[in-house]
Amino acid sequence: TLNFDVFPKVELAKEVLKKKYNLEREIVLLCIGRMDTNNRKTTQLIKLAEQLNGNIRIILIGPGVSKNEKDIINKNSKIDYLGPIYDQKIICEYYKLSDIFVMPGAIGLAINQAFYYKLPVIIEDVDHGPEKYYLKEGVNGFLYKKNDISDFLSKINYLINGKNNYKIMSKNAKETIMNQ
Repeated sequence: TLNFDVFPKVELAKEVLKKKYNLEREIVLLCIGRMDTNNRKTTQLIKLAEQLNGNIRIILIGPGVSKNEKDIINKNSKIDYLGPIYDQKIICEYYKLSDIFVMPGAIGLAINQAFYYKLPVIIEDVDHGPEKYYLKEGVNGFLYKKNDISDFLSKINYLINGKNNYKIMSKNAKETIMNQ
């Protein structure tokens, strides 16, 4: 697991952080991780971005995105690739300002940090390491069918179109990591 006591404290409110990063009108889907490991699929984020409507934005942070993928991302207004960021305060700020954590491919310790910041998690139904144990389907997040962007999008829409759904899953995410 992760030692949350050593994370830098983020005093700013979610709304203030969104304004700081020019995301104040956006529903933020966050993906942080090494994209060239654990069968992670940047191409799925690109395909998802092509289907997003409204004020939804994907923020992708981490190494392992190919030059070709970067070129495609740069042409899409629904996804921002920030590259690797190693400043833990900035990482924690992005977790805090985000609304949902997504990972196409296997999840790692990022699930712990996502839950700490009350983010429901949506991950692909593939082989995962032990961290997947924390995910409780329909309670604090979802598994979407392998390689199924439509299912991925439906899980996102379930959360953002039903504010009560989001509030409950967000609360459950925090409770999961604090109690387990």
